[in-house]
Amino acid sequence: MNALHARLSIFALALFFGAFGYAMFGEKLAFGDNLPASAKPEDVKPVALKDESGCFKCHSQLSGNAQVMEGTWAMDTHHNAGVSCVGCHGGNPDPSITMANWKQAHVDLKDAKGNVQKFIGKASRKDQVQWCGSCHENPAKMETYRLSKEPVVGITAEYMGSGHGRALFKEGNDKSASCVDCHGAHGAMKGSQVASLTYVKNIATMCGSCHSNESYIAPSLEKKGKSFEDHTAAYMQSVHAHSIYVKNAVGAPTCNGCHSNHGDYPSGVSSVKEACNTCHGAVAAAFHAGPHEAAYAANNMPGCISCHGSPNGHAIANWGHDKVGAHDGAQCANCHNANVPEAPAYLVDAQNLLNDFNLVSLVAGELKTEDDSIRFATQQGFYAGILYKAAPLETKRDSLNIASFFFRKAKYDLKLDTKQDTLNAIKVAPAILRYASPAKLAELKTLGDTLGAMAEIMDYAQAMRRYHANLRALGSATKDNLYLTSLEKTYKKALEFVEAREKKGDYMKPEKAFLEEFGTKANEAGTLHHVVRSTILEEKLSEALALRDSTEALIAKREEEANGRTRVFIVVGVIVGALILSLGASVSNLRAR
Repeated sequence: MNALHARLSIFALALFFGAFGYAMFGEKLAFGDNLPASAKPEDVKPVALKDESGCFKCHSQLSGNAQVMEGTWAMDTHHNAGVSCVGCHGGNPDPSITMANWKQAHVDLKDAKGNVQKFIGKASRKDQVQWCGSCHENPAKMETYRLSKEPVVGITAEYMGSGHGRALFKEGNDKSASCVDCHGAHGAMKGSQVASLTYVKNIATMCGSCHSNESYIAPSLEKKGKSFEDHTAAYMQSVHAHSIYVKNAVGAPTCNGCHSNHGDYPSGVSSVKEACNTCHGAVAAAFHAGPHEAAYAANNMPGCISCHGSPNGHAIANWGHDKVGAHDGAQCANCHNANVPEAPAYLVDAQNLLNDFNLVSLVAGELKTEDDSIRFATQQGFYAGILYKAAPLETKRDSLNIASFFFRKAKYDLKLDTKQDTLNAIKVAPAILRYASPAKLAELKTLGDTLGAMAEIMDYAQAMRRYHANLRALGSATKDNLYLTSLEKTYKKALEFVEAREKKGDYMKPEKAFLEEFGTKANEAGTLHHVVRSTILEEKLSEALALRDSTEALIAKREEEANGRTRVFIVVGVIVGALILSLGASVSNLRAR
């Protein structure tokens, strides 16, 4: 028995040290000090430079702006596509020309059709636009050199209509960016290449070389009455930059994502303020359907960035459900303040004034009868209700139209241009002034006094309407925050549970599919916070909350199953341990005999 135990112990130790040795030294023992060939980075093979014209032979030996370095020219897209130096610059392509007779290369020549090809040593920014466009908008040339599958039709017109193009051609700003500024001259590369100026992670730096250079760009901004702002620094704080540089989500927008490649904003939208719609279509639809679009337009607010970003729209903030509600840090409270307006000291029976405006019931749509609609027009529009008392209010729509006309007026204002206007004002005055105290009425000596008091009363009533509207809006936002936060919390907890069980080998495919549906519904509801107090939001929230409850029940069931298995393992372990101890005791008894 002792010999068997000794052999088993030696075998177990050997297995342990073997596994430990492999973990610590196995890779080095197998491959030596060097990694296997498959793990080595591939050697960079030198590119065979094309020098059919002889230009590179000389310019590689020059310095300054005239120098074309070998590495730069080797990476150039045009060079690799077979576009020669004379293809862009013109001149004499004779390869026998050397540094001794270099002037013979810089001459105008005629092509096979007799057209004079002028030599252009360095194209101005204005010339670059036509120069580059002559190929990039020409299908035949693009096909010949296979620079792109399709020509970039309209690229020149797009640039000419942009801020850069207008500054260069209309305002005479020779510093405005043109083709080479953004793409490079002899090192132009495809945007998919990591070293390219137009690679997604390089664009912000490339644009920032001008737009974040105060001494360079401030003079042109001052001419337009604008002040300098470091847009690149603002962008690098945004959720978009975080997605690109931290999460490596290269599909997230950088400068050209919102401003387009060569224009000011993407095609399909009317301004850069609407560029968000090109990616966030569902959110844009919700915003359009909700109450905020008209309110923002009326207050000259620039849509999305009013809530989501800095005034210039570059530092777009990360948006979570914590931004919705009435608590500190919520965006809703920026506009929907719940400050009670101060009433004029002479007002009496303010509650009746507010009841006449009917802040809750009639606004909610309780217009059951024709009398209700007439009362709505009369109570909510004193001017409409009295001045047009003789008008035939035959339908609910008639009275609503009259009331709507009244409420579109920013404040109560009558222009007393005729005698009839004055008579009308006298008719309206008693209806409004009945809320003023007798002492205040005694002070009204002139028509101006009367109209001033009427305006104060109307302003107060409208302010109270806004106050109650703000309360309702903040209440809805707070409710949405609770629901949306609950959905997010449940989804996150359930996902962590499912992934943890998967790592332990449990089959969780049905649960993952269920969670995917739940996550979709939760996202749909979250997107619709733009249309607070709408039927569609209530529907989506109901769907998501139902899935939330089902998810919680499902996870609870799986947790109970897992706990049950754990209890079984513990019981089995105890039983097995007891059996082993019993067996050991039996063996000891046998040996003792």
